[in-house]
Amino acid sequence: MPFTSAGRDLAFLMMSTTAIGVLLSYGSHRIPALERVAPHVLLATFFLMPLGSTFVLGGLSAPTIPFLVVVPMLATQLVGRRAAISWSLAVGVAIGGLILADRLDVEIPSVMRAANRPIVLGIVQYLVVVAVVGVALRNASVNQRLRADLAVEQARFAELAGTDSLTGVANRRRLDEHLDLAAERARRGGNNVGVAVFDLDGFKEINDELGHAAGDAVLCACAERLASITRRTDLVARLGGDEFAVVLEGVPSRDELESVARMLANRIRQPIDHRGDLLACGASVGTALFPADTGDLVELLEMADGAMYRSKKRDRQDADRDV
Repeated sequence: MPFTSAGRDLAFLMMSTTAIGVLLSYGSHRIPALERVAPHVLLATFFLMPLGSTFVLGGLSAPTIPFLVVVPMLATQLVGRRAAISWSLAVGVAIGGLILADRLDVEIPSVMRAANRPIVLGIVQYLVVVAVVGVALRNASVNQRLRADLAVEQARFAELAGTDSLTGVANRRRLDEHLDLAAERARRGGNNVGVAVFDLDGFKEINDELGHAAGDAVLCACAERLASITRRTDLVARLGGDEFAVVLEGVPSRDELESVARMLANRIRQPIDHRGDLLACGASVGTALFPADTGDLVELLEMADGAMYRSKKRDRQDADRDV
């Protein structure tokens, strides 16, 4: 049996209102400032649509009444327990009001023909499907955003795990990882990898006499200088204390490696302005070349470190002779 004119209008209004509510909720969810409002827009749509329809579908006997029960369940999924309790109370008050109206024999008209009740139930089922799809779209969007946020956080934590907290350059862990990759690239391309290890001469005196703030300023300035004049393919790392290392890929020869190491050491030796005071540190440097010196990366760092200490010892002996 066909719908009455009022019934057709009601069916169209119910379906269009639900679709608009779902779209508004989904659109609000895409805007960070409205993200918290989005689920409540959806819940309000699924609450007001069936509730409003009861006033033209016979009140308590309206086929849309069961749809109200869906709202608290959706609230649990979309927001949480507290919201579910609030919406449960709202549904309880609405149904309680309809029961009271029925007990008081308040007549609520119905535009629905009895023969069309199955069709109206079909519309309600359609709206339930729309509600489920709306929740699925919203959850998919949330999951996508969470995955993106998780990827960003994982990248950030990975960066922090490989970064020296004081100077911001790489730490020993990241140095070892980078050196492994650099050595593998060198093996494939037939290139060299140079390692230069630096130790700050006179740092202990600055740290002891002027305080840790001055010592930290020296370490940060040295790290910044090394990072500023090396290539993006190179790696500057703090080994600990006042020791730094630089990994240089594609070094053509030992002479070139030592030339670059001397240039970096000279840059470190330039005075550092700290609160109006000029602080100066010497720099001892040692180098080692992969694979010419050794193919073992642990030994490569040890060789560069040993060369640095031999250089430091020679500098002290030269200073003693001058005295």
